[in-house]
Amino acid sequence: MRRRNLLARVFRAVSGDTQKEFAERTGVHATLLAQYEMDHVEPSLDHLERLAEGTGLTVEAGEQLLEFTDTLRKARSRGGIGIEALTAALTARITEIISDTYEEVLRLPLPEEKPWMEQDPGDLWSRLEILSEEDRLTLVRLAPEFQRWELAQVICDESLIQVYRGTGQGVALARLAHEIAERIEGTKGWRNRVQGFTAFHVANALEAAGELKEAEEVRERAYQLWESGTDPDQLLDPSLLDFDAALGKEDPWADED
Repeated sequence: MRRRNLLARVFRAVSGDTQKEFAERTGVHATLLAQYEMDHVEPSLDHLERLAEGTGLTVEAGEQLLEFTDTLRKARSRGGIGIEALTAALTARITEIISDTYEEVLRLPLPEEKPWMEQDPGDLWSRLEILSEEDRLTLVRLAPEFQRWELAQVICDESLIQVYRGTGQGVALARLAHEIAERIEGTKGWRNRVQGFTAFHVANALEAAGELKEAEEVRERAYQLWESGTDPDQLLDPSLLDFDAALGKEDPWADED
């Protein structure tokens, strides 16, 4: 396990909090905290400092704790009689106690992982929706569970809704979907097709926002990606690429909250 990830686990262990409690107290989102503890994503220094502060420690103090524990866990060879033998015995016992504590930290239960394909994309969006725009981007760039084409499609739909309602969120959502599309797994043809799909939504949102020149440039790139891509299972709905047709004359989401 990488050093920073191990420190993240140590800080939470010292706090005695659950992941949810520690996340709320430190301001590091629970999903990111889980990624850190599973060694999937390395914490930034800023986040590591927040985790340290959540336990009343510093990053340097955490490093010293690990170094001290590592030193004590090394094999020792000491001889002598009388006070030296007693010192050796006490040192060995202290080492054993600290080692047991250290091992307990390492054995902290990891959060349960569901196979990514079993996670409903709507649930994933619900987890992103409550975050700031910056935190959303951080998660989709770093956490593989959010790098799925189904989630990109859900966010494209949400972008279209926000564009129609004039909330000003359409462009940011479409760009978030495109960030995901750039990180999905699959063949190059499939990845190009999904990227083209999301890029069309970025262009449509930009057009609705009055950014016509940028919208034209993005749409041209979207066509190139779409045409160079493949969708053998016809998973993407091309009708949504027709902005006017997708919106129609009436609000199709008028009854939604």
